[in-house]
Amino acid sequence: MGDKFQTVQAGERIGISAGTWNAMLEAAKAHEQRKFNVTSESDPLLRQADICKVLSEAATDLPRFAVVGIEGPLISPTDNLVEFQSRAAFRVVVPTESSWGKFAILTEPIPAGRIGRAWVSGVCPAQVFVTDGAHQYCEAAAGATTALKSDCFGSARILWREAGTGLRWALIRLGNRDDSGRHFRFELLGSLAGGSALAEIYGMTGEPITQDLVLDPESIFQRLDEGDRGIAVKDCGQYWVIQAKCPQGEGDL
Repeated sequence: MGDKFQTVQAGERIGISAGTWNAMLEAAKAHEQRKFNVTSESDPLLRQADICKVLSEAATDLPRFAVVGIEGPLISPTDNLVEFQSRAAFRVVVPTESSWGKFAILTEPIPAGRIGRAWVSGVCPAQVFVTDGAHQYCEAAAGATTALKSDCFGSARILWREAGTGLRWALIRLGNRDDSGRHFRFELLGSLAGGSALAEIYGMTGEPITQDLVLDPESIFQRLDEGDRGIAVKDCGQYWVIQAKCPQGEGDL
């Protein structure tokens, strides 16, 4: 069988069979469709962000646009320094309380234990569970891969979203900001007499965030003990106590 795609020289008579002509048309159509098909997993129109390879350590297969927490590098400097320096790649998991500001959105479905691609910064589509129409930011929620959660603060800015509350499609900008300057509620798990204590950290509306140290470097609130509550502001990744109840007892006015 002859090669229907055989090249010709200048001045040669061209004889194109129906099969060859139809194949050329199909190739041209496919090229045009790839340029405008926004559902294509390889569509460059949606690659307005940094995309990295990720290894899914989740126990189940994850779909495209799933939210995953970044656990660490796929290859560490001690494993292979040259490979670590060559490209950024990560191990990802179902989001946990430690995934605040450290999450990615999958650009393609990834089976459990396999490698795929994910957006880690820049603009990308995502699903957001909107709890308040005034919220302009979103963040990963512990245990949730389906969608981000809306918030007054967050590491991703909502540039646009569908109207209403509940599960909504949105265009977001990853890596937009951190939560420095944000206020949190806390409940002590020990005495603050030493200038710091472990505490349960909550959002201002009462949603649990994490467990972390709250700090009182000036010992202003040293009489606070386990179970006492207050307000802390987060700065440079640490929680600083700024408000708490005034303890009543001997020597107090």
